[in-house]
Amino acid sequence: MLKILNRNKEICFPTMNGTIQIDIQQMIMPETSQLIITHLNSDILQELLQIDNKKLTVFVSYELYYLLQKLQHVQLLRPINSFDQFKIMPTDFPQQFGELTLTAFNNDDSLTGSIALLIKNGEETTGYCAAFAIAGFHLKRIHRWQKAFRQAEITQFTTNRFMLQSESTGACNGEVRMMNNWESCLIRTPEFFGLRLCPWNPERIYRFLSLAATHQRKVFLTPIYYDLIKQFTSFGKIDVACQTKAIIKEAEQSNSIWQVIDEPTLKSINKTRFDSAYSYNCYGLAAIIQYLDKDQVEKLRQQLGNPKIAII
Repeated sequence: MLKILNRNKEICFPTMNGTIQIDIQQMIMPETSQLIITHLNSDILQELLQIDNKKLTVFVSYELYYLLQKLQHVQLLRPINSFDQFKIMPTDFPQQFGELTLTAFNNDDSLTGSIALLIKNGEETTGYCAAFAIAGFHLKRIHRWQKAFRQAEITQFTTNRFMLQSESTGACNGEVRMMNNWESCLIRTPEFFGLRLCPWNPERIYRFLSLAATHQRKVFLTPIYYDLIKQFTSFGKIDVACQTKAIIKEAEQSNSIWQVIDEPTLKSINKTRFDSAYSYNCYGLAAIIQYLDKDQVEKLRQQLGNPKIAII
């Protein structure tokens, strides 16, 4: 089974090459020599920004590494002093960490760069995925690691208690619902209005822009976000422009959409237009997923080959 240290519920494996820690529940353990981050949330990010152990190696997925790199480049994330200690965790190929064998698989928890881990420790094989979507745009990823876990005949599957919370505690019931809400907003608000964005899923932002283009709405992004999205994709035929003071009046007089950071940065904009701006930045750095009810937990167990389900 996963070794969980009771005092803070960290997932740790002592090996001949040092202690391997998977994710951060409360803290990076002093004895940890290699830290594997499978997903991002505000607490984990805060810990990563504060790393001062020069001997610690941090493994993240390629997608997450690239995102953190680009967020620092456009100054949406303050520099990570220990970023030179970060390494990319390859996916689909077993990696040896002392006596431990870990295989990472791409996952989707609505934030960029999450992975699921197949863990072989001696004769025992377990699976771990902190959070995952049960509906959305990357279900093939989910089904792929679930199949790999089932074929490996895992004895235990560990996930975060977050997956079992009631829907009432969630900010939004999944990515598909979020896109449906965004399209409804485009339809019911045909005039100029504000849009608040978060940078933690550039692919989602691109979907927002694409859907706006489908409804023939031009989006004006802040220079930082404009630069960020260009790092991940080409705008192509999507009608997107970079904000400048010179074009604000042009935008106001049309049915365009203006990205807002917190409060309108230009006094010439009528603030009342933004009091009800469409927003998902209030969710912060948090996964936006559907939660598992009892029937779905049982279905998950069957999909994984009937292992024990453990919650951390």
